[in-house]
Amino acid sequence: MRHSVPAAALAIFAAACASSSATVGSPTPDATTSYVVRLGSDTVAMEQYSRAGNRIEATIIQRSPATYTGNSNIEMAASGLPVSWRYEARLPTGARPTNGATVTMTFGTDSTTYMVTRDTGVAITRRIAGGAAIPNLGNSILTRNLALAYARLQGRDSVNAPIIGTNGARDSMPVRFITRDSARVWYFGAPMYAKLDADGQVRWIDGAQTTNKIRGIRTTRFNVGSTVANYAARDAAGNGLGAVTTRDTVRAQIAGGTMSIDYGRPSLRGRNVWTNGVLGDTLWRTGANAATEFRTQYDLRIAGQTIPAGAYTLWTHIAPRNSRYELIFNRRTGQWGTDYDPAQDLLRVPLTERTMPSSVERFTMTIDRSGNGGVIAMQWGRKRLEVPFTVVR
Repeated sequence: MRHSVPAAALAIFAAACASSSATVGSPTPDATTSYVVRLGSDTVAMEQYSRAGNRIEATIIQRSPATYTGNSNIEMAASGLPVSWRYEARLPTGARPTNGATVTMTFGTDSTTYMVTRDTGVAITRRIAGGAAIPNLGNSILTRNLALAYARLQGRDSVNAPIIGTNGARDSMPVRFITRDSARVWYFGAPMYAKLDADGQVRWIDGAQTTNKIRGIRTTRFNVGSTVANYAARDAAGNGLGAVTTRDTVRAQIAGGTMSIDYGRPSLRGRNVWTNGVLGDTLWRTGANAATEFRTQYDLRIAGQTIPAGAYTLWTHIAPRNSRYELIFNRRTGQWGTDYDPAQDLLRVPLTERTMPSSVERFTMTIDRSGNGGVIAMQWGRKRLEVPFTVVR
């Protein structure tokens, strides 16, 4: 690999942000660029693309829930935005993934022709509002590089780059050049920090402060076919990456009533997740993906406060330097795990911290019975946080 991510990345960028605005350069990109994308110690994707004139051919190997490749053919305009984008996903066997299709977009000034072709050969075409936008794929560093290149063409330090997904959904990706060789791009409301090579391409990108926590590193060219075959063999042997996050529900019968917690279960993947707050956050969804939902058929008494019977979402507040933890019961339910609304908080209760003798790889929540009550607990790694409760009858 060409480069590794310095441990002090965020400190470097914090200092850079305090400096004067960057001078935007216009470097020439390499013809072929490759990346490996990791979540903790696990490789979740590998990406490689080549550019010849205004044409880009790109392949991204995604490993979750099972290995497949996403192939893109993009024709670029002088504006830094595409004229067209063709994308299709394939399994190692050559078959399409479930519900897979070939998506072709042709961009106009203020509208886009969007065509989906499935294995039947039938193409469904529709026109969607909005003009040219940068192809946006999960785990893709090409998406970030194209957003950076578009921003450079605008000649400003801060630019909102238009992006579009394979489903036709549009958004924008805010880009800010911090120095000539560093930048910040936003991912669903959180920053990813990038170090740039002399050719203007991402050398490495750090998403520790985002919801998906990936880190991408520029690497040497790899053989796509043999890499896919290797990962497919791991899948077949039961050693694949699998789902990045699983969903689970824990239930308990206490005092004749039912309590439950429905939550996402991310894995450690070699990370020290409790450093600088849970995964770097000061307010955590207490799991992953959709907000964690708690239901109780009876009123509960926790830390001298009453929780009426009903449904709530659970959030964890981490004080600076991990000095204390609080469990938040929030009245709003059914939302994604980044949509926390403090105005809907019912109450906050302190959590007791314990260090356990053995480590838990996947984040685990439990409801432990004890008489007319019990303990709500969570453990990840060797850290366990818990709070006792009693049922009010």
